[in-house]
Amino acid sequence: MAGIAGRAGLGLLSRAMRWIGSLVGRTPARGRDEVWLAGEDAAAEFLKKAGYRLLARNAQTPRGEADIVAESPDGKELVVIEVKARRTGLNERSDTMPPEAGVTREKLRRLRGIAFHLGRANSREARVDVIGVLFDPGGGARVRHTQRVA
Repeated sequence: MAGIAGRAGLGLLSRAMRWIGSLVGRTPARGRDEVWLAGEDAAAEFLKKAGYRLLARNAQTPRGEADIVAESPDGKELVVIEVKARRTGLNERSDTMPPEAGVTREKLRRLRGIAFHLGRANSREARVDVIGVLFDPGGGARVRHTQRVA
């Protein structure tokens, strides 16, 4: 019974959020999705310019999903890349916390598993990188690439 009441409560909350979003012209989920997609696009462009060869985006593996899988510029390593994006000017946290801070220990553990699986399946070395993308209110993007986080 509690599960049904919980689901009903979530449905009501979801409808309320959509209604509030319609008043301001955007739903919170859609705003996050736009930032997420734009962040992945900015990261992909950054990697291409840096000489990486993109192999997959949103790659599904038995160990989980990788935002981007690429080959290092020297061709020696597979790179599993987690992308975190954030907009500035929304609140104090968005202005002071780097996007990369959103990568939890649990997420790093899963990313290590994905890298291990892909490296083993392809007889290659694999590593995990994180790319943080910070969008300013004018739409400009700052990209920070941290290599070998796991």
